[in-house]
Amino acid sequence: MSDDRQREELPRTSAERAASIVAQFKLFDANANGVLEKSELEEVLTILTPDFTRSKFESLIEAADLDRNGTIDLEEFVAWAMGSDLDTDAFRTAVRELENPTSAWAKAYRRSLEMEAMRVQRQAKSEREVAA
Repeated sequence: MSDDRQREELPRTSAERAASIVAQFKLFDANANGVLEKSELEEVLTILTPDFTRSKFESLIEAADLDRNGTIDLEEFVAWAMGSDLDTDAFRTAVRELENPTSAWAKAYRRSLEMEAMRVQRQAKSEREVAA
């Protein structure tokens, strides 16, 4: 991977990293209800990582679902994804930026995530067809 490509993929600030995670959450939240149900997360993980095991999935849910209500809300997802690097001010800035529909950065970032998700889905479908 080239250095330029690597720089594009790695957020440079806590706010950019939080924005990336918030955008991923919104992309994964298929029914747009503001939480990730187990089925939504399992579908995403199956597409992104076909060899993801049930035990790994259950461990992930246990680590991310802090209030143990069976779903993962945005704050839980960001806290899980950022771990000890969570900067609450950066998180709030990222949420405001991504919720601003006129933000060019937010539009471009959402579009890039959607394109990547479609590419991964096509690749997974192709691999399943070859295996069948």
